[in-house]
Amino acid sequence: MNAFDPKDAPLPLEFFLRRYSISRTTCWRWRLAGLPTSQVGAKIFCRESDFVKWLESGGKPQPKESQP
Repeated sequence: MNAFDPKDAPLPLEFFLRRYSISRTTCWRWRLAGLPTSQVGAKIFCRESDFVKWLESGGKPQPKESQP
């Protein structure tokens, strides 16, 4: 079992919009293209590690990691 890492907690997508100066439309397109996100009610979240990996891969979907 993996220990909880608060540095890798899901952050609201608004955080990434402000931090990286991304428009809402661009972020919406990236979600359609495979940016890994989670939705809770009307709020959308993404882990910063997933966001950075996705950008570094050139916007290609990441393979799911298997959980033991």
